[in-house]
Amino acid sequence: MNYVITIGRQYGSGGRYVGKLVAEELGIKFYDNELLSKVAQDFGFCESFIKDNDEKRDGIFSYMGGADPFVVSTPSQSVANAQFRTIEKLANEESCVVVGRCSNYILRDHKNVLNVFISAPQELREKRAVKYYGVPQEKVKKVLRQMDKRRANYYNYYTEEEWGFSANYDLCLSTALSVEECARIIADCARHMFN
Repeated sequence: MNYVITIGRQYGSGGRYVGKLVAEELGIKFYDNELLSKVAQDFGFCESFIKDNDEKRDGIFSYMGGADPFVVSTPSQSVANAQFRTIEKLANEESCVVVGRCSNYILRDHKNVLNVFISAPQELREKRAVKYYGVPQEKVKKVLRQMDKRRANYYNYYTEEEWGFSANYDLCLSTALSVEECARIIADCARHMFN
Protein backbone atom coordinates (compact mmCIF):
# COMPACT_ATOMS: atom_id res chain seq x y z
CA MET A 1 0.00 0.00 0.00
CA ASN A 2 1.43 3.39 -1.02
CA TYR A 3 1.12 6.34 1.34
CA VAL A 4 2.26 9.95 1.25
CA ILE A 5 3.26 12.35 4.00
CA THR A 6 2.92 15.99 2.96
CA ILE A 7 4.75 18.70 4.86
CA GLY A 8 3.87 22.37 4.77
CA ARG A 9 6.27 24.59 6.69
CA GLN A 10 7.14 28.07 7.81
CA TYR A 11 10.41 29.39 6.44
CA GLY A 12 13.22 28.62 8.88
CA SER A 13 11.17 26.10 10.88
CA GLY A 14 13.30 23.13 9.82
CA GLY A 15 10.34 21.51 8.07
CA ARG A 16 12.42 20.32 5.14
CA TYR A 17 14.88 18.61 7.46
CA VAL A 18 12.01 17.07 9.45
CA GLY A 19 10.67 15.62 6.19
CA LYS A 20 14.07 14.22 5.26
CA LEU A 21 14.41 12.52 8.67
CA VAL A 22 10.89 11.07 8.40
CA ALA A 23 11.67 9.63 4.95
CA GLU A 24 14.91 8.09 6.26
CA GLU A 25 13.14 6.66 9.32
CA LEU A 26 10.40 5.05 7.21
CA GLY A 27 12.66 4.02 4.32
CA ILE A 28 10.67 5.95 1.71
CA LYS A 29 11.53 8.57 -0.94
CA PHE A 30 11.84 12.27 -0.12
CA TYR A 31 10.81 15.04 -2.52
CA ASP A 32 11.44 18.74 -2.14
CA ASN A 33 13.94 20.17 -4.61
CA GLU A 34 14.20 16.60 -5.90
CA LEU A 35 10.69 17.10 -7.24
CA LEU A 36 12.03 19.76 -9.62
CA SER A 37 14.31 17.23 -11.33
CA LYS A 38 11.40 14.81 -11.65
CA VAL A 39 9.21 17.53 -13.20
CA ALA A 40 11.98 18.49 -15.63
CA GLN A 41 12.38 14.85 -16.63
CA ASP A 42 8.63 14.14 -16.97
CA PHE A 43 7.60 17.37 -18.72
CA GLY A 44 10.73 18.36 -20.64
CA PHE A 45 11.31 21.64 -18.80
CA CYS A 46 14.80 23.02 -18.23
CA GLU A 47 15.61 22.76 -14.49
CA SER A 48 16.63 26.42 -14.30
CA PHE A 49 13.21 27.42 -15.73
CA ILE A 50 11.49 25.35 -13.05
CA LYS A 51 13.64 26.80 -10.26
CA ASP A 52 12.93 30.34 -11.47
CA ASN A 53 9.17 29.69 -11.34
CA ASP A 54 8.96 27.30 -8.37
CA GLU A 55 6.32 28.09 -5.71
CA LYS A 56 5.58 31.48 -7.22
CA ARG A 57 2.21 33.08 -7.64
CA ASP A 58 1.55 35.35 -10.59
CA GLY A 59 0.74 39.00 -10.13
CA ILE A 60 -2.74 40.28 -10.78
CA PHE A 61 -1.87 41.52 -14.29
CA SER A 62 -0.59 38.15 -15.46
CA TYR A 63 -3.58 36.30 -14.03
CA MET A 64 -5.81 34.85 -16.70
CA GLY A 65 -6.76 31.32 -15.71
CA GLY A 66 -8.67 31.56 -12.43
CA ALA A 67 -7.67 29.55 -9.39
CA ASP A 68 -7.88 26.29 -11.33
CA PRO A 69 -4.32 24.87 -11.31
CA PHE A 70 -4.98 22.98 -14.56
CA VAL A 71 -5.67 26.13 -16.60
CA VAL A 72 -2.26 27.22 -17.82
CA SER A 73 -1.47 30.74 -18.96
CA THR A 74 1.88 31.85 -17.49
CA PRO A 75 5.32 30.26 -16.83
CA SER A 76 4.67 29.90 -13.08
CA GLN A 77 1.26 28.34 -13.74
CA SER A 78 2.88 25.91 -16.20
CA VAL A 79 5.42 24.87 -13.56
CA ALA A 80 2.75 24.58 -10.84
CA ASN A 81 0.57 22.46 -13.11
CA ALA A 82 3.50 20.14 -13.91
CA GLN A 83 4.40 19.85 -10.21
CA PHE A 84 0.81 19.06 -9.23
CA ARG A 85 0.57 16.34 -11.88
CA THR A 86 3.92 14.91 -10.77
CA ILE A 87 2.78 14.82 -7.13
CA GLU A 88 -0.39 12.94 -8.19
CA LYS A 89 1.71 10.48 -10.19
CA LEU A 90 4.12 9.90 -7.28
CA ALA A 91 1.22 9.25 -4.89
CA ASN A 92 -0.06 6.54 -7.21
CA GLU A 93 3.36 4.92 -7.69
CA GLU A 94 5.24 4.97 -4.38
CA SER A 95 5.30 5.88 -0.71
CA CYS A 96 7.05 9.19 -0.14
CA VAL A 97 7.36 12.46 1.74
CA VAL A 98 6.54 15.60 -0.28
CA VAL A 99 7.46 19.04 1.04
CA GLY A 100 5.37 22.09 0.09
CA ARG A 101 3.86 22.79 -3.33
CA CYS A 102 0.24 22.51 -2.13
CA SER A 103 0.74 18.76 -1.84
CA ASN A 104 -1.83 18.36 0.95
CA TYR A 105 -4.45 20.01 -1.26
CA ILE A 106 -3.42 18.20 -4.45
CA LEU A 107 -3.77 14.85 -2.66
CA ARG A 108 -6.97 15.74 -0.77
CA ASP A 109 -8.91 12.91 -2.44
CA HIS A 110 -6.26 10.24 -1.80
CA LYS A 111 -6.96 7.92 1.13
CA ASN A 112 -3.45 7.20 2.38
CA VAL A 113 -2.13 10.68 3.10
CA LEU A 114 -0.88 12.26 6.32
CA ASN A 115 -0.82 16.08 6.07
CA VAL A 116 1.56 17.89 8.42
CA PHE A 117 2.38 21.56 9.03
CA ILE A 118 5.65 22.51 10.74
CA SER A 119 6.12 25.83 12.53
CA ALA A 120 8.64 27.20 15.02
CA PRO A 121 9.00 30.16 17.39
CA GLN A 122 10.27 33.35 15.71
CA GLU A 123 13.62 33.33 17.53
CA LEU A 124 14.35 29.74 16.51
CA ARG A 125 13.40 30.47 12.90
CA GLU A 126 15.71 33.49 12.82
CA LYS A 127 18.63 31.43 14.15
CA ARG A 128 18.04 28.67 11.59
CA ALA A 129 17.74 31.16 8.71
CA VAL A 130 21.04 32.80 9.65
CA LYS A 131 22.87 29.52 10.33
CA TYR A 132 21.59 27.28 7.54
CA TYR A 133 20.45 29.67 4.79
CA GLY A 134 23.07 32.38 5.22
CA VAL A 135 20.53 35.18 5.77
CA PRO A 136 22.29 38.26 7.21
CA GLN A 137 21.22 38.91 10.82
CA GLU A 138 20.11 42.46 10.02
CA LYS A 139 17.73 41.22 7.31
CA VAL A 140 16.44 38.02 8.88
CA LYS A 141 13.08 39.34 10.17
CA LYS A 142 12.24 40.83 6.79
CA VAL A 143 13.28 37.66 4.92
CA LEU A 144 11.12 35.47 7.20
CA ARG A 145 8.09 37.71 6.57
CA GLN A 146 8.70 37.75 2.81
CA MET A 147 9.18 34.00 2.50
CA ASP A 148 6.14 33.15 4.61
CA LYS A 149 4.07 35.65 2.63
CA ARG A 150 5.29 34.12 -0.64
CA ARG A 151 4.39 30.60 0.52
CA ALA A 152 1.00 31.73 1.81
CA ASN A 153 0.22 33.62 -1.41
CA TYR A 154 1.14 30.60 -3.54
CA TYR A 155 -0.85 28.17 -1.43
CA ASN A 156 -3.91 30.41 -1.07
CA TYR A 157 -3.87 31.23 -4.81
CA TYR A 158 -3.89 27.62 -6.01
CA THR A 159 -6.04 26.06 -3.28
CA GLU A 160 -8.43 28.85 -2.21
CA GLU A 161 -7.66 27.65 1.32
CA GLU A 162 -5.54 29.23 4.04
CA TRP A 163 -1.87 28.25 4.33
CA GLY A 164 -0.92 27.17 7.84
CA PHE A 165 -4.54 26.94 9.03
CA SER A 166 -4.69 23.89 11.29
CA ALA A 167 -7.96 22.52 9.84
CA ASN A 168 -6.14 21.94 6.52
CA TYR A 169 -3.70 19.48 8.14
CA ASP A 170 -3.89 16.27 10.16
CA LEU A 171 -0.99 17.17 12.41
CA CYS A 172 0.61 20.52 13.33
CA LEU A 173 3.95 20.52 15.15
CA SER A 174 6.52 23.06 16.31
CA THR A 175 10.23 22.32 16.06
CA ALA A 176 10.53 23.95 19.48
CA LEU A 177 10.18 20.25 20.44
CA SER A 178 13.29 19.61 18.27
CA VAL A 179 13.52 18.61 14.64
CA GLU A 180 14.27 15.02 15.64
CA GLU A 181 11.28 14.77 17.99
CA CYS A 182 8.93 16.13 15.32
CA ALA A 183 10.26 13.56 12.86
CA ARG A 184 9.75 10.76 15.41
CA ILE A 185 6.14 11.82 16.09
CA ILE A 186 5.32 11.99 12.37
CA ALA A 187 6.92 8.61 11.66
CA ASP A 188 5.00 7.05 14.57
CA CYS A 189 1.73 8.56 13.28
CA ALA A 190 2.44 7.22 9.81
CA ARG A 191 3.14 3.73 11.14
CA HIS A 192 -0.09 3.83 13.14
CA MET A 193 -2.16 5.09 10.21
CA PHE A 194 -0.73 3.02 7.38
CA ASN A 195 0.42 -0.31 8.90
